[in-house]
Formats: sequence, structure tokens, C-alpha cells
Amino acid sequence: MGTTIKHTRKFHTLIIIGGIIAALVIAVPAMLISGTFAGGNDVTDTFNPVNSSYPQIEVNKSINGAAGSKLAVSADTSILTTNVAVQPSRLTGRAPGVAAVAYMTATGAGRNIYYQVYDPDGIAGYIIPGGEMVIDKAGEDPILINLKLTIDAAHSGVTTEQDLTDWNNNNPDNKVSWKSLQPAVAAIDDPTSGYFTAVDKGSAVLIGAVTDKWGAKQTVSVLVIINAAASIPENPNTVTGVAITPGPSVDIQAGSSMQFTAEVIGTDDPSQSVRWAVKGNLSPGTSINNNGTLLIASDESAQALTVYAASQQDRSKSGFITVNVITGGDDHTTDDTSVTAGGGSAGGGGTATVGGGTTTIGNAN
Repeated sequence: MGTTIKHTRKFHTLIIIGGIIAALVIAVPAMLISGTFAGGNDVTDTFNPVNSSYPQIEVNKSINGAAGSKLAVSADTSILTTNVAVQPSRLTGRAPGVAAVAYMTATGAGRNIYYQVYDPDGIAGYIIPGGEMVIDKAGEDPILINLKLTIDAAHSGVTTEQDLTDWNNNNPDNKVSWKSLQPAVAAIDDPTSGYFTAVDKGSAVLIGAVTDKWGAKQTVSVLVIINAAASIPENPNTVTGVAITPGPSVDIQAGSSMQFTAEVIGTDDPSQSVRWAVKGNLSPGTSINNNGTLLIASDESAQALTVYAASQQDRSKSGFITVNVITGGDDHTTDDTSVTAGGGSAGGGGTATVGGGTTTIGNAN
């Protein structure tokens, strides 16, 4: 059933022309800036009104205003600004929305034109259909929530499709957060990852909240149906912990990478499958892949990161290590090292005595 969101705004501006004060009223009819839910979809665009008759301006881009006009006044400068120092006036989009521009000619004639400002990387113009996912059996590897975005950011009638997770990853200002209403059936592994684990037979609803940099927010629901419970072995093994190597603390230069390995510790040969994650990063380019390779972006500004490895067999068991991010000209090397063992020493070409024996390092003195 359709739902209509309506807004009405009135703006009053005094314009002085040739010593005569004229009252210019810009009235935006509610019916022209209404956003309507599309039938058959959980969510559609209610942040930017959908009206293909409006001239379109992309955020932070400019277009020419009406030809022949001498004055252009924007009804809402938070959405759209005008520059009358050039002719015709230049209109610049500032934030998604609809704004009226009042034009006036040298003879005093005037008219209003409505413009729609849009952000191709924002919520506006994105329809996120809800969906249903059927899983054969619980207890398998984490599963990616599979949803598509239908994109018509400029409301031009030309649409494309993109994975919801790709939209989030490619635009770091956008946020996607998931939760499960029935975690005993389907549990979210990480609210921002889009992965869930089928825990048990039954049905669960997964709710996603999608927010863009402008604060516009949409929600979408996914029904997950799990047809069978996980198979339980007669003598199930157990997981007691996860150890990460190297650790427990390492130093890594920003802009470089390091390979980590994880050992799942337990009884009766537990599964060695783990899920890797990195926390504390401030750069979207810092990431860790499924093989445990950590890449620290060159623009990473966090001083320390935490790398986690969680057992796929028992997600309550995990291990972590601390990564100290080295930036700039930090130098952690030492030219001359002295080692003492059993009373001996070595350094820069000396000797090391261990238990009475002598080992020469470099050129013996």
C-alpha cells in the first residue's frame, strides 16, 4: 500500500529594484515535492522527492541558470546556492533536496523554477527490495546477505543494479548495519559485514539499516528460512581457544601488509577454519582478507589496531593480537645489538659465549 510523505515550505524575500521594494514570495506546493513509496518494495526514496520534471543538479556540481535573468534567489541555500556575478547565474548543488529559484529580468518580470539536487552515492534514488533467502542446512560457513540496489540517482529513468555490500564498501561515508530478530536461528557475524550464520532450523528476519552521509536512512528486511538443523557428530570435538601468530603484539609500517596464521586449540582435532577481522582502523583501506593477510593503508592514522580470529566451529572462542601502526619516519631498527647468555656478550663483530663455548659474530676482535 502506497505511503506519501509531504512537505510544504514558504519563503519570503525582499528584493530592491530601482529603489522600489518588491515582495517576492516563493511558495513550493506540497504536491510537487512529495515522495511516494513504490508498491512491492520495502523501501524507496523518501529523502529526495521523485519528480523527473525538475532540472537535476548533482551535489557539489554547477549548472547555468535561466538565460536572460538578472537576478536569481534560492529559496533554500542549504540545498542550492546561486552566483549572480556571472550571467547567466550559476546554480550549485549543496545537499540533496528540492529548492525553488526565483528569477527576475531587467524589466521586473519574474518566475520560479524548482531544481532537484541529488547525490549519486547517497540514499536518494536507491530502491532496496526486501528478499527471502533459503538455506538447506544450519551449521555451514557464514553466508553473505544477497541484496541488490536498483539505482536511479538522477531520477532520469535509467537504472542500474549493484550489490548492497559493494555500495557500502565503495562509499565509506555510507553505513550499513544488520541485526537479527531471531539470533537463535540466524546470527549476524558482524553488524557491518553483511554475513550471517545459519544456527538452527527455522525462520529469522534480518533487518538492515542503511544511512548515507546526509543522515538519510532506509531499512530493509530479509526473511531467512533454514530447512534443516546442523548435523551433530556422535563424539563432537570442542574448541578451547585460538592462537594467532605472530603475536601477541607486532609493529607494522603503514602502507605495508603482514600474513597472520591462526591455530584453533581444542580436543579431538577441532576445525581449523577461522574468520578474520580487524578493528580500530580509521582508514577504509585497512583490511584483512579470509587468509589472514592484513593490509594497512598508507593513510591509516590509528596508532593501534586489533586483529581477531574467531573459530568457525565455535564463534564464542577467538584470539586477538595488537598491531602497532608505524607511520612517518619511525625507526625501530638497532645497528648494534648486545646478547648475553651464560656470561658472554656479542655486539657488532664481537663474540658470544654460551655455556663456555665461543661463537664469533662478524669479525672477531
